[in-house]
Formats: sequence, structure tokens, C-alpha cells
Amino acid sequence: MPGRPNKPLRLLLPIALFVIGLSVPIAVVINTTSKSNSAKASKPAAQTEQVTGQAAETAGEKPASESQAAEGAAGDAPADASQPAVTEEAAGQPQDEQAGEQAGEQAGDPVSEAGAGESTEAPAQPAAAVAPGAFVVEGFADDPLATDFAPLGQLGLKSPFAMRVEFSHLGAGIKAIRLSDEFDSVQTDRAAREGPVPPENHVAVQEQIGNDRFMLVPFCALGVEINGTLVPMVIAEGNLPAWRQVNADTPGKFEAYLLDSDGERAFRVEREYRLEPGSHDIVVRQHVENLTDTAYTIRWRQFGMVDLFSDSGYGGDKRRVRFGYLYDARSDPSRQFVDATKFLWNRNKLTGEKSDKKYPDGKIWTNTYSEEQDLTLVWSGVTNRYFGAVAHPLIDPADPAAGLEFDTVERVDRVLLDNPDAMVLSYHTPASSIAPGATNDYDMGLYAGPLNKSIIRGESMLSRLGIDKIVVYNFGGMCAFCTFTWLTGPLLGLLRFLHSLTSDWALAIILLVVCVRTILHPITRWSQTKMLVFGKQMQNIAPKQKILQERYKDDRQRQQQEMAKLWREEGISPAGFLGCLPMFLQSPVWIALYATLFFASELRHEPAFFGVFQALTNNAWPFLADLAEPDRALYFGSRGIKLPLFGTINSINLLPLLLGVVFYLQQKYLQPPTSGAMTPEQQSQQKMIKIMMVVMFPLVMYTAPSGLALYFITNSTLGILESRWIRAHATASGRLDEGNLKKKPKKGGFMQRLQKLAQERQQQQQAQRGMSAKRMPRQGKGEAPPPRTYKKPLAAPRKSGRDGLTPHGHAQRRHHRRLLDRAGPQRPGRRPRERAGRRADRRPTARPRARPAGARPRHPR
Repeated sequence: MPGRPNKPLRLLLPIALFVIGLSVPIAVVINTTSKSNSAKASKPAAQTEQVTGQAAETAGEKPASESQAAEGAAGDAPADASQPAVTEEAAGQPQDEQAGEQAGEQAGDPVSEAGAGESTEAPAQPAAAVAPGAFVVEGFADDPLATDFAPLGQLGLKSPFAMRVEFSHLGAGIKAIRLSDEFDSVQTDRAAREGPVPPENHVAVQEQIGNDRFMLVPFCALGVEINGTLVPMVIAEGNLPAWRQVNADTPGKFEAYLLDSDGERAFRVEREYRLEPGSHDIVVRQHVENLTDTAYTIRWRQFGMVDLFSDSGYGGDKRRVRFGYLYDARSDPSRQFVDATKFLWNRNKLTGEKSDKKYPDGKIWTNTYSEEQDLTLVWSGVTNRYFGAVAHPLIDPADPAAGLEFDTVERVDRVLLDNPDAMVLSYHTPASSIAPGATNDYDMGLYAGPLNKSIIRGESMLSRLGIDKIVVYNFGGMCAFCTFTWLTGPLLGLLRFLHSLTSDWALAIILLVVCVRTILHPITRWSQTKMLVFGKQMQNIAPKQKILQERYKDDRQRQQQEMAKLWREEGISPAGFLGCLPMFLQSPVWIALYATLFFASELRHEPAFFGVFQALTNNAWPFLADLAEPDRALYFGSRGIKLPLFGTINSINLLPLLLGVVFYLQQKYLQPPTSGAMTPEQQSQQKMIKIMMVVMFPLVMYTAPSGLALYFITNSTLGILESRWIRAHATASGRLDEGNLKKKPKKGGFMQRLQKLAQERQQQQQAQRGMSAKRMPRQGKGEAPPPRTYKKPLAAPRKSGRDGLTPHGHAQRRHHRRLLDRAGPQRPGRRPRERAGRRADRRPTARPRARPAGARPRHPR
């Protein structure tokens, strides 16, 4: 008999689809209008917050001679050379009294260990003469090698280099690192195959970030701490450049000098960047040479990696800070195993919360967990969804005894900039002595590229340092514990193999889902068969259950007893409902596959189905042009409206709507067994859950990558077909026949024993409650309850023989039988008196009183 039509779903589903289709273009128009109006408004005033913390720990100011566009600053540099542009401890994040928010999801407390004190302002001071014994950085005036720095590497798909490194004269840092074969959009990627594209269209893994006052420059040299005093080396007095290129023929090699109080050169600092063709790893050589005849204690200070660009679409902001480390010698005597599982810090948690419009200090290494476990730092890095930048030591990968410790770095801080919202890591080296004429080295490496394990493992030094462990296919948060990360590797390997066969990532995703469902089919078949049988049984006894519910509606306990009795009579086992358990056990496998497809960098800018939709329309239709983005069946442009949990909506997407239709069919054909014991409230709740699954899940997936939507559609469609085949096979084999449904379960089963024990326990509790109710005296209205008396329980009797009598009881019984033998036969109808024996049976613990020797036994009454 066909089921009743679902009127609420028939009404809500078209309304929801109509609202979505109408609200998206309206929202885009409203958002575009608001942006155009805001663009006409006057520019906001410059940031007025003063730099706090240690005034000497400055990172320099932009020279007045450099143009605004070249450095990306919002305004000219101040005329006073001593005014700082960026402070390492407080670049946009002054100290404050309150500690920051706990940053680790799994370990450590990186932002609460820095000293918390009242922030003190450090206003700009006029330039003064160098005090005796102090040092200052030398400025290069009218030196062409100090104004124009040649880049390192080359861009283009045909370039032998994997990247191009542009340099900034602020601390001889990195202005930008752009990848040769990674682009910012699908259109640019397609145009790059036809010819060169502008450098700004290449993906920038590292890029300086700043505003009209402050600038965060990756790998900027902050200065040298000499005998406890930091000498800034970002920029010289008078806004002169502090660094110059050694010669025009060697790009990436820079030098700077520190002058003593007499104006003589006391230290020479050299920085050299090296890049090999085809490599994503940059070698940074750094030397400090003592030119005096005096020994000093020095410490090197520099910036590390700056925030990567945010990809805060579907799934939220996935920028993270990661650490690789070694365990102590007791746990790992070889000191060659690099682990990175304990630190999966999301960037928004690491920044902490503002307190009085200021950020607290942020020491993130060492932290509480690393100090307790005695961990040793190997590398540190920042990542987003597809790219990463990692600072690491330089080792000889061919030497098996080479140490993996990052000896150059002793402490890692995070430095924040408020406007724009940006973060940079700051590195402190251990203090070391430098003899006259000696040189101290502070070398390190920088990996900048996609989060692709095959690329990282392709370079021996990176593989030896375990930097491939920065690639994690895990959403973190609540899904971290239920995601089997060890499954993501085999799943991604299978996906790559299928792509090698089909040469199309969309077909590879479909075949991957087919393979996984085929492997899990035996479990799915057993599970659904159990649920079908259980559902059919519950459907057959539904009228009887309703009768019992009406009959014992006032006695809940009796109702449960009768229900259990009915289940036993009909041969229904409660274990049949556990058929859904294997379906939940499969969930981690599907979550791992979901995370693999979301974070796989191989799917970025890859079209679906050989790009057939673009080929038919001459690249005019962006539908399924990028499996890492929504399908964009109707694209409105880059502008859109940004909503929480949804990201930026700038197109009408077709796959989520198709996913809603598939979910409706799945709910129709894969309904769970409906129990006759369900109340009307429970039935209405179950219907509401079905409606929410059909409507809400496609809404949440509206801005999801098309590769994930394709995965869900394929999985749900195969689930429907598999369920119908299992149902047909169960019907054809007679598993759902009435005779097989009423088949008695096997005796001695686990569930039967468990049910029997529960019933016995329930009967004992009922008997105890009944006896306590009989013994309890009635209490009159308004009378106080009688006082309770507690007696010490009697000791357990000593049992002997099969009848359980004590030795004294056996003696009494024998004596009683001798008396009966002397008395002769009893009269007819008279029952023999066995009071002594019954007294012994009733009171087995009673002991006879001591009698004198030779006394005759008492005759029983």
C-alpha cells in the first residue's frame, strides 16, 4: 500500500530552493552597491597606536626615498629616523596585563608564558650621538647596490626555477616568494599556458604585509644583541638603507656593518640566499664577523614566516602554525625520529584575544608541553589549505649521524599586526660568545611551496627532517579524534593511481568512491539485512504493541515486561537493532576520504570531466572548471556576499541542489526501521530530522568545493542502488518471509542470556520492594515515622551435605527419627511431627546450649 504523501516536505523544499535562487543575486547586488558606496567614502585615518615594549627592539622604517608602490606601504616614512616602524615584541601587538587565549588544540600554552605587564609607550626620540661602547648600523648613501635588489629565480611555466624570490631593503628580508607554476585563478592558469602572465598573478607563498606605519617583512634581520643590548639593523639613521647587495652579479647576497662609538666598523653581517633550479627550498647563510680585538656575547634576532593568504571560504580559515620536534634521549635514543602530531594550532586561536585594544605577548616555543616532555625543536612552519612555508636547519642528508636539532633557534614568538590582521614568527638564537676576528654562523633553510608530500620527499634534506609531516589531511577541532589520518595516505595514493588511469580527477573521485564502497560492501550488506529483518518484525507486531500500550498505559514497568514477553514469543532479538552499528563504524573511513579530497593540492585548478564544459563554450562557462571551488553554474564575478559558515557566495551552484534531490531519494529508500513502540512525538521528531537532512545539508554544502559535492552525490547514489539490491536479494532469498521472521532464536545466545539476567534481576528487585512494603508499618496522617533499628546481620551458616543443614541440625534430625521409631506407627491422617528438623531448617544458624556430660536430650514438643 503506498505511503501517505509528505506534505510538509513537498511545501518546504520548493520554497527553500526558490528563496536560495532569489536571495543570492539580490545579496550580490546589495553587497556590490555597498562596496561601491564605501569606496567613495574618505580614507580612514592612519593608525594612531604607539609602539610599545622595548624601544630598542625595532625592525626599522621604510626609507623616504623608496616609492609607496614599491614597498606597499600606505604612507611616507617619518622624518625622524629613530622612530620605529615595526617592533619585534610589539609590532601591532603591545604588551598587556591579561594573558592571551590558550592556543593549542592538543598541547601547550604558547601565548601565556610571556611576561604580562603594563605597556609603556616609547615615543620617537631625536637622533643622538653614539654613547661610548655602543654600536649603530651604518647607512649607505647614494649607493646603487643599496636601492635596487635583483630577484633570485625566474617565473614562468618553462622556467627552470620553481619560484622567484624578491628582496626588501628592510633588514634584507624577503619582499615576496612567488611560485612559477601556481596561479591565483583558473583563468590565469589557462592564460599562462599561452604566454607569460603578470607576476602578481602567481601565488605568493610569502609576502610582506603592512600599513602606513608598520611593515612585517619575512626573514627580516631585526638586529644583533651585543652584551644584552639590541642593535637594530632594519634601517639606518636618516632613513638610509642599512643593507646593500655585495655586487650586481650575485643576487641574494647582502652585507651590513655595525659602527662603534668612534665610527669605526666593528662587526660585519652577511646574508646570502641561495636557490637551486627546480627546488622549493631556499638556503639562507648568515654570518656575524667580529672586526674588533674584543670578545663579545651576541644573539641574532630575525623575523621568520609571515601569514599566508587566507582561504576562508567553505570550511573556514585553515591557516595553522606547526612544529616538528624530537623526543628526549630516553624516549628516542637515536634522536632521528621527527614527530609533528602534538601541535596542530589554528591561527585564530594562536593570535589570542585583544585586551584593551591590544594583543598580549606571544611566546609559542618553548611552551608548557614542550618543556614538560623535554622536546627539541626541528622545524617550524605556517600553512593554509594548499601551501606552506617552513624554516628548518641545514644538515647533510647523506650523514646518518647528523643531528636534526634546530640549534639556530632557541625561542619562537608570534608578532601581530592589527591593521591589517597579520602575524609573523620571530626567531631568537641562543646567546654565544664571539672572539676577536671570529665569525658566528646562523644558517637556516626555508621551504616554500605546495603541501604535497611527493614534492617535499623529492628533496633529500626535507625528507630527512620530516617536513612532509606538515601535510595533514585533518580538519582539526571536533573532527580530529574521529579522522583516521593513517587512512588518508592510502586513499590519496589510490586516488593518484586512478587519475593515472583516467587522466581526469573527477572520474578518479567517482572510481575512488566505487572502490571504497566495494570494499565495505560485506559490512554494509550484513548491516542492512539485519535492519531489514528487524524492521519487518517490528512492523508485524506493531498492532500487538499498540494493544499492550493501551492496556498498560498506567503501568510502565508492566508494559515493558509484556513487550519483552511479546518479543520472545515472536522470536525478535534486541540485537537486530544493532545492525546499524557497522554503519557508524564506517564513518571514520568516509571522514578520512572527505578530508583527503578537501586538502588535496592536486585538485586545485583541475577541471572536471576533461574540461568538456569549457571546451564546448570556448572557456565562457566556468561550470566545474575547478574541483577545489564551487561548481559556479551561474557566476556573478569575484564580488559577492560573505556569510558565516558559508563563505563568499558569488554564484548559483547546481551540485548542492542536485545533492538535495539525491538526499531526498536516499531518505525515501533508506528509511530506518520504524518501531511500533514509538510515541507520536518521537515519530514527528524523526520526520523533522529527515527534512533537516534533505534541506539543511545541501545549504551547508552550497559553497563546498565541487570535488566534495561530487563525492557526496556519487556516494549517496551508490548507496541507494546498493540498498535496493540488498533489499531485492533479501526478498528473493526468503529472509523476509513470515516463517523465517518467526524463527526462534538460538538458545544460549548472548542477548538471550543478557535478557534473562535482566529479567531475574528485575524480579528480585520487585520481590524485595514487596517484602519491604509488607514489613513497613502504616503511618497515620500527621504522625512521625517510626524510628529505624539496625541489627547486625547474622553470620553465614556452615553448610554441610546437600540439604544445607548444620552438623547440629543433622544430629537433631537423627534423634527425632529415633523417637518416632520408638513410638510406633502413627494414627491414620496424623502427620508426623518434625518440628525439630523444621526448626533446624528454618534457623540453621542457631546453636544448642551447652549441656552437661551424660544429660538426656530434651523431648521435642
